[in-house]
Amino acid sequence: FCGLAKRWTYLNSLPGVPVDQAEIVPVVLKLSGIGTIFSSELTLANTGSTAADLTLTYTSEPSIVAGTVPVGGSVAQRVEAGQQLLIGDVIAFLKGRGVPVGAEDVGTLRVSYTSASASPTVFAQARTTSPSGIGRAGVGYGAPSIASLGASKVAVYGLRQNPSDRSNLALLNAGQAGPATFRVTLSSGSPGDARHVALVPDVTLQAGEW
Repeated sequence: FCGLAKRWTYLNSLPGVPVDQAEIVPVVLKLSGIGTIFSSELTLANTGSTAADLTLTYTSEPSIVAGTVPVGGSVAQRVEAGQQLLIGDVIAFLKGRGVPVGAEDVGTLRVSYTSASASPTVFAQARTTSPSGIGRAGVGYGAPSIASLGASKVAVYGLRQNPSDRSNLALLNAGQAGPATFRVTLSSGSPGDARHVALVPDVTLQAGEW
């Protein structure tokens, strides 16, 4: 059995053997706030030695924007070897390429491609910002590899709610098919407090839903 496992690893690493790769951007959006508009930009970087033909698959989350229905769609995008591509407004980009998104929308973005390398060669980075002074301010975040998200249980540390801070938690089904059901259990971080409280009800999300 160990020998078979070692042989499989070796075959996956052979040069020229196509390997399906995928990453998930947990959220991209264009939403109005109080006196401002939040939008997401996306940077795609190809560190490989050949051009990468990407498929960008968007899945909306209709519960965020009142009156919308679930939409989704895919677009093809090439990134040349050693190059990076900046998409300044992801939602506007998708709309311009025929994906039926609304003027305001929020959802997930899957970046998939086939590589000759067993290691990822394309990396995605998103930034969601709003106007601030003469520039923009917000938060940047990466796109984890789908292969790294196979755990059935994960821990999120440091959640809190007090007069000055409040933590938000988002759930994402990064799969390509079928539903996933999530159960969130809160555990006290105070010494000597052994409470574990399960939030109800469980949350079921379809593939790509957030």
